[in-house]
Amino acid sequence: MTCPNLAYTDRSIDQLRARLIVLDATVGDSLIPQPLRDRAQTQAETVKAIIDRQISSSRHGTEQAGHQ
Repeated sequence: MTCPNLAYTDRSIDQLRARLIVLDATVGDSLIPQPLRDRAQTQAETVKAIIDRQISSSRHGTEQAGHQ
């Protein structure tokens, strides 16, 4: 479990996006054993959620800053 209060920089989000590419490739590779593909799928879902949450909070923060 990760801390929900983690802050991510643009660089760390870029690193997560790069990791997501690798995970998605692993999931789609039929030569990789199914348990490893399943693990990659779970990790990819976690990474996607982190990226989506960060993008959403960044947009929300930007919108609030514009209304002050």
